[in-house]
Amino acid sequence: MRFAVSLCLCIAIAASVDPVAANGFVDTGFEDAGHAEGARGGDAPARKASRHFERLLPDAEELERLLAREAAQDPKDLYDLGLAYKNADLWEPDYEKAFSYFKRSEELGFPWAKAELGYHYEYGLGVEQDLEKAVRFYQEGADFGDAWSGLRLGYMYMDGEGVRKTPSQAYFWVDWASRQGLPEARSALGWLFEKGIGTEVDISRAAALYEEAAADGVTRGLVYLGLIHEYGKLGREDLSLAADYYRRAADEGDERGKHHLGTMYFWGRGVEPDPERAVALFREAIDGGYVHGHVSLGFAYEKGEGVEQSYERAASQYRQAIDKERIPAALAYLAWLHRRGLGVEPDIDKAIALYEEAVAAGNNSALTEFGYALVVGFDGFPNDVNRGRRLLEKAAGDGYGEALGRLAQLYASGTGVARDLTQALEYYEAAVELGNVWAMRKLGDLYVNGEGVERDYDAAFELYLKAYQEGGAEAAYDLGYLHAQEDWRKFDAGRALSYLYEADSAGLAAATGFLGQLYYYGKIVEEDTERARDFFKRATENGSTRAASYLGYMEEYGQGGPEQLSEAIRHYEISAGDNFLDDAERLVDLYSSGKDVTADAEKALKWKIRAGELGNSKYAFEAAEALSGEMAPDKLETASRLYRIAADAGNLDASVKWARLQILGLGETPDFAAGIGDLRQTAAENPFSILGPVSALVTGAGSQQEKDLFLGLGYANGIVVPQDLAQAETYLRRAAQGEKCAAANYALALFLLEYGPDTPETSEEFLNLTRQAADLGFNSAQLALAEAYSQGSLMGRNLVAPDLDLSLVWLRLAAESMEQARVYLGHALAMDADPDIDPAVGRAMLEDLAVAGNSEAAYKLAFFLHSGEGGAPVDQKLALRWFKKSARFGNVEALFSVALMHEQRFIEGASDKEAYRYLLQAAETEHPGAADNLAWHLEKGVGVDRDLVAAEEWYLKAVQLGNSQSEFNLAKMYVGHAKTFSADKVSTAVNLLHAYAEAGNNEARLALGWAYGRGQGVDADPERALAFYLDALAESPTQANTEIGNYYYFGIGGDVDYDKAAEHYSIAAELGSAAAQNNLGWMYENGLSVPQDLRKAISLYEQAIGQGDANAASALGILYRDGKGVVQDHEKAVDLFTQAIMRGGTEGRANLGWMMINGWGLRQDSAAGLSLIEEAAAENSPDGLYYLATLLEEGNVTRPDLERAVELYKAASEHGIILARDALKRLDR
Repeated sequence: MRFAVSLCLCIAIAASVDPVAANGFVDTGFEDAGHAEGARGGDAPARKASRHFERLLPDAEELERLLAREAAQDPKDLYDLGLAYKNADLWEPDYEKAFSYFKRSEELGFPWAKAELGYHYEYGLGVEQDLEKAVRFYQEGADFGDAWSGLRLGYMYMDGEGVRKTPSQAYFWVDWASRQGLPEARSALGWLFEKGIGTEVDISRAAALYEEAAADGVTRGLVYLGLIHEYGKLGREDLSLAADYYRRAADEGDERGKHHLGTMYFWGRGVEPDPERAVALFREAIDGGYVHGHVSLGFAYEKGEGVEQSYERAASQYRQAIDKERIPAALAYLAWLHRRGLGVEPDIDKAIALYEEAVAAGNNSALTEFGYALVVGFDGFPNDVNRGRRLLEKAAGDGYGEALGRLAQLYASGTGVARDLTQALEYYEAAVELGNVWAMRKLGDLYVNGEGVERDYDAAFELYLKAYQEGGAEAAYDLGYLHAQEDWRKFDAGRALSYLYEADSAGLAAATGFLGQLYYYGKIVEEDTERARDFFKRATENGSTRAASYLGYMEEYGQGGPEQLSEAIRHYEISAGDNFLDDAERLVDLYSSGKDVTADAEKALKWKIRAGELGNSKYAFEAAEALSGEMAPDKLETASRLYRIAADAGNLDASVKWARLQILGLGETPDFAAGIGDLRQTAAENPFSILGPVSALVTGAGSQQEKDLFLGLGYANGIVVPQDLAQAETYLRRAAQGEKCAAANYALALFLLEYGPDTPETSEEFLNLTRQAADLGFNSAQLALAEAYSQGSLMGRNLVAPDLDLSLVWLRLAAESMEQARVYLGHALAMDADPDIDPAVGRAMLEDLAVAGNSEAAYKLAFFLHSGEGGAPVDQKLALRWFKKSARFGNVEALFSVALMHEQRFIEGASDKEAYRYLLQAAETEHPGAADNLAWHLEKGVGVDRDLVAAEEWYLKAVQLGNSQSEFNLAKMYVGHAKTFSADKVSTAVNLLHAYAEAGNNEARLALGWAYGRGQGVDADPERALAFYLDALAESPTQANTEIGNYYYFGIGGDVDYDKAAEHYSIAAELGSAAAQNNLGWMYENGLSVPQDLRKAISLYEQAIGQGDANAASALGILYRDGKGVVQDHEKAVDLFTQAIMRGGTEGRANLGWMMINGWGLRQDSAAGLSLIEEAAAENSPDGLYYLATLLEEGNVTRPDLERAVELYKAASEHGIILARDALKRLDR
């Protein structure tokens, strides 16, 4: 529905585009529901209002006295004369005379006249409109100190009228006018704070200013307060208080207050519903000059609430609103009436014109209704899916519930967009959040059917019940259907029937049809075919296609009434036109056999096509065969689509014939490469079964030229016959020399490019052949030329000098009939390939293709938003959305990209667990990079428990998939965990690292430096370790300085040298090394070689954490645990330790265990805490070693063992734990 209420209006039930609702019956349509836009417009500060005068305007008697004194040229008298002539309470205003008096007054030096002159110029009253002059006079008046001039100057800056739109200046002047004591300015200032114009949003401040203004007699302040409480802008919706504010404003004569109070009575918001009183208030608002009142009164007439229903009077009210102020809502509502021919002549062109004007004004109702009509293309509207979708998205972006619901509907059903239940769920949930009743029902349907979510009747029930309580009578059907489900714990036949009869009485076809089903099958009622047939008949009359299917069957076989074959056929055609395959098949049988009905081959073919489209592969093939003999592109396109359906069902004949159409370039959108690829794959998978279909393809060729072409392709690709390049070239040349055949020319061109000699002559012949095919309109050839001119090469061969302009020419031609070319064109334009076209156009092309289901387009669009290439606005959240969408459409690279977005912290809420989950999905589909990254996560324990065996398996898998880096990474793991793997593996790994190092690989040098420094997999050799680090220093300063810092910090070469450690850590930290930032932070925390500086330490820890460093998270967690340099916060500490664990940090595990044992920041659990500490100590975590030693020494949590405690203290001390050294001194060890 539409009206001036809140965003949580009860929207009338919208039509389901998907053929079957959750419970089998389709609801009445969106288009039958009217609108959901409110009529409440113009609630911004009152621009067109006169000065707030403290004294009365001159009356007739005073006018006479003023006129008598006019000759004296007193500027004050002249000013008052101007006021008198614009006094609408006295007579019909004479703005020309008023303007002349104000002008004379101003010229004689009366400054107050400047504001009136500005006002007359602003609105063209008695003078030609001139906004720049209006600004000049307002500025002069404000400079003089006139607050009202300042207020109006603020309005001009706010709206950009006569001056550049400048919110900061708008705020300055409105605030200035308010400080001069002007009540209207206080109200306007409140509005600026409410909307955040020129200042921060501050609803509390806005409300206070509205209260002040209202206390000074500005009733608009009361209206604004009502709106704040109606929409819960202070945190809580209070409809009763909102109605009270509107009532106070109305009692003081405010026309908007009257109107808004009327809306509350109309809908029963905060007051008892009273449509008659609402209508009376609408009329009063209209009489007071509030034009939006016409829209609300028109809606009341349209719905017959508070007045006798009359579309004619509704249209009249909408016209008045349009004639007076071009109110956008009125334009949209009148457009809807013209669409339906309700109260006006049906006129689609008029409706479109009205919608276009309302859309230009940003009206959400128009954006939604017109946008949806363009997507679906009904009622004679042009079918423009992409524009329609964008209009819906614009309204949805404004938080308009119905637009969100309709977008959800499109994605749930796959109408105009690729079906995407994830996207549908997001939109439904957003619409439900706004109180959209229809979305509540549709989201409930998804829970009932288990589509995109786990089946959950209880969740559905909550949604249906809320919709029912919000006034959605149609939800009675949903509740009835749910209570009729015997597998639900709240099954209740009585309630089911009660709800269903209520919905049936309201005329809901879905409920009527479902009752028919219950009586037909005798479910929860006695079987009664007569009643069933009656219910189906009424439901069909109300638009239910499922009911039409049942009714047709009953009429054909005389169930519940007489046999009526002609009626049955009529009803089958209704249901088959929707998605009912059985009925389409029955129509084929009837029209083909001629039994009981006149045989009709044309109609039989029509329904055979429909049955094929609905999944009958036999009929799909037969229909394709009938159509493929016709040369009309649209017929061939349909044939191609039907062959594909049959091919996907395993029909090899269909597969071969589909490939033929693609190869020959027949139809509207053929694809040569797809045809060849599919034919090759089918032959490989069915080497014997394919012989017949391929033989028939060759022997049944329409010409010798076509026969030669397919023989040539067969020999070139080894299809059915062994590959024979000489034979292939012979046949392809013969085909290309015949009558013009684009496919033959292009096939020979590709053959020469792939198998011909790499000579200029071959390149020239390729180009000539490809141009000939392209000139004949062969899209694959056009695309090949576009690629060749873009790069200067194709398939690794240099062909021509790159020519981007010529590339774009061919690309545009190919894009007319080839989706892949449109993807490339969108990408090229987004990369600013055409200086005359904004790259945003290219991104829009990619978006259109992406929402239609093209995973590559979605991926490319995500890339632009992620990288900012082509000047795209960087938006990582939106990039992630498109990467995910691409992944849902099957793009493995997109899965990998989503993982990287999480892994590399590009998005808010990045999660290593999510990174691991997406990597696993991508790796399982054999993505080499994902397999390697997955192995790293398992090796390091990042986002998953550490599992070196699984890590090894995935590294080996990545090597097998061709990832050369994985062999190196596996070698590093073998060396880094030498005690876990066999000596042979470790030795081989060391040799491999040496080979890499000798070849100049710095990563190998660093890995060997680490190995020799710690004796991992090799004999310890500190000098050799340092040499490797120094060799890597020039090309890898960040990592090398970090390792050299470690070398000196831990005294790997002998003595500890904190000065040198700090020197190298500082360099690496400055270069961005997270490990160095963490280690240098530790040195500042403890004053090691550098002055102790906790603030500096914390800053370094935070920098490292920002890069995902687990140790830094643990170190900062300890500071929060101990209140060192920060306010003690155990919960914050727990959060940081948990982060560290998720990043594979053993220190996080140790410290979280310590928190558990002590019950700091979480429930005390000594056993779980000890387990975490033991796990960390087993992995040589310094903190884990120290904590376990402490526990063994004290013997409170575990059995005391002083000897082992001493061993652990020593191990912790070797890792630089100062407290462990102190413990050894204390124990004299």
